[in-house]
Amino acid sequence: MGLQYEHTNFSLLQEDFNGSLDSQGTRKDSQKTPQQQVLPQALQGLLREAGGTQRGIQVLTQILKVLQEARVLRMTPRKDKEKEEEEKEEEKEKEEKEKEEKEKEGKEKEEEKKEEEKEEKEKEKEMEEKEEEEEKKEKEKEKEEEEEEKEKEKEEEEEKEEEEEKEVLLRQVLLLTLQEHRRRLPQMRREVVMKGGVLNTTKIPPPSGRSLQHLQELLGRRKVVTHHLQKPRDTHALGPNPHALGTDIPSPPSSGIHKSMEQPPPSGERERASWSLRAAMMEAPG
Repeated sequence: MGLQYEHTNFSLLQEDFNGSLDSQGTRKDSQKTPQQQVLPQALQGLLREAGGTQRGIQVLTQILKVLQEARVLRMTPRKDKEKEEEEKEEEKEKEEKEKEEKEKEGKEKEEEKKEEEKEEKEKEKEMEEKEEEEEKKEKEKEKEEEEEEKEKEKEEEEEKEEEEEKEVLLRQVLLLTLQEHRRRLPQMRREVVMKGGVLNTTKIPPPSGRSLQHLQELLGRRKVVTHHLQKPRDTHALGPNPHALGTDIPSPPSSGIHKSMEQPPPSGERERASWSLRAAMMEAPG
């Protein structure tokens, strides 16, 4: 058959042919071997049926099949041993390969994890830089707003100083005008009497805060005031100077007496201030 049988007890079969076994397939001397103790019931029946040489061979073949099926007898050809060794080597290589693949997979997973952590750190860094840039922009915006507010306050302060300076100049103009009016009042009386007229100075109201405010409204900008201060003085006795304070004062009539002198002062405060200013400027030399 070309097979090598391992763990096969041929002496046991020979003893059966020699009649040294009883009907139960055991030795007549009742000394059992380990091989006899493991024989199955089917094998014992086949041994009892063996009667001749040809018949014994057939029974032996069936016994081998039964042993093989019962895995009591292991039939391993020599080629199978080499194949088994190869299989063992292949199994070992397969295990090593699986181990390498697992290690490789573990390394890849670890590298992927490191890459993900690196990307997360980069994203966090970008977010931090973005937040810092936004904070910087907000600070710059606040700084610009503060500078604009300071500039606005500075402009308001300059405007306030300009208004105060303008008011001081207006007071000086009014004071000079009234002083000149008082200085020339006696001469003006004489000239009016000589021409047959009457100058009533008792109805001219004194200057007040409201009249100064109205004078400021009439004068307008400071350049008008400086223009008035730089104008040459008028040498006419009763003739007004239309360019003195930027007011629209009409020329005197042919009789030399202004119509506003013939009319009483208005009743309202604003009208009184305007009438007082016009009367003073009409009588002033410049």
